[in-house]
Amino acid sequence: MCVRYMCRRFSFALLIAFVTLAGGPGKAVAQDQGEARFELLHLWAEEIEAHALAAFSEPMREAGVDWSEHILRNNFRGVRETFSERLAHGIAPTAVFWIGGGDSVEVLIEQGILRGIVPQPGTEQFRQRLLPEVFEEVRYGNGLSLLPVGIHIMNYIVYDRRVLTEIGEGVPANWEDFVRLAEKAHRAGYYGLSLSDETWQLRNFLGAVLASYLNTKEMQALASRDEINEVHRRALTKSFELIKRLRPYLNPDFNNLSWAQAAAHVVEGRALAHVQGDFITPLIPNQTDFICALPPGNNYVTWAFDSIALTNTDNPSEIMGQNLFVETVLDPEHTARYISRKGGVPIEKNFSRSSLEGCALISVSAWEQSPDKVSWFAAELTESMELIASFAHDYINNPEIDVDVISGELFKTLETLQIFEPSD
Repeated sequence: MCVRYMCRRFSFALLIAFVTLAGGPGKAVAQDQGEARFELLHLWAEEIEAHALAAFSEPMREAGVDWSEHILRNNFRGVRETFSERLAHGIAPTAVFWIGGGDSVEVLIEQGILRGIVPQPGTEQFRQRLLPEVFEEVRYGNGLSLLPVGIHIMNYIVYDRRVLTEIGEGVPANWEDFVRLAEKAHRAGYYGLSLSDETWQLRNFLGAVLASYLNTKEMQALASRDEINEVHRRALTKSFELIKRLRPYLNPDFNNLSWAQAAAHVVEGRALAHVQGDFITPLIPNQTDFICALPPGNNYVTWAFDSIALTNTDNPSEIMGQNLFVETVLDPEHTARYISRKGGVPIEKNFSRSSLEGCALISVSAWEQSPDKVSWFAAELTESMELIASFAHDYINNPEIDVDVISGELFKTLETLQIFEPSD
């Protein structure tokens, strides 16, 4: 299990290596300016995601931009790998979907792989409108490193209110209570919990479980590795014990189930609940039949934000397209339309709630009522959660494994991860 994970840890370094071996970032030089072109590499493959992205693509097309998309059906790791491959072959897209910001993005800008967003009319106003948590991640000199477009609460649960009513229960206060409800729902003919064993989805599920056992400081300590202690061992053991207890009540088709398919079990009335980021909420047709909330025992949010990175290019047509895209994102009307369709929390401080309803307002309230937050895009924490999810994947598919054995092996691996940290 550890070997598979360790291979994943070097994806960012491999991105740099691909470019270095190729002789630097591939820059296409146009013979003439021509029309503005813009190609976005992303993973928004579902219909509702395309609808959200249209908040930007439609005004771009109306402005005469030749808009195109390279769509992947996997996760952000796959986006990075495809991006590095295209860079190495000198056919980079003009923009790429990105999660998180900070030092890793700045390195790519300094390497000449990505292009920083330099000050232009509207940039400073946009910077000032950003929520401080987002601004700290994308500030770059007097400009921006990325174009943020929306925040997602990653520890989120949706209950089918109709199932709760049928089994005579309310929202569970903790995971112990949730197991009891899952069993009752299963006896009534429903899945107790809809789940997928895709690693990134398990990462979000386990994050929600661990958030009920760990406070924000303890959760952050998962990232600092040398601070892993007995508190984490107990939390990991409890998490795997929970998986064992819920395993009989899961949807039997959990293998490689897409996030939209997993959410559909709840939306279409087959399951009591589904744990996932709040990006699932646009799938809910009639939100009065559902309850959106933080998962049992969670009193703070874990979060990430959608953003777009611009590729460094010498092609005038591509630069024109990039500049028009920046103008489009700087328009608050377009970002408001995007988040109202995508689900989640607006990136701006003084946003209008008029376009939000139901579950979207729950996300906003959870954000505002959580003074302490854990960012889900910090590289070290993401790597730790990827490892935990990898072990969980193996355990869900091999439930005969002893809980103490697998959680103990996981704990030891987390303890030794610091060995693989690059030295200063």
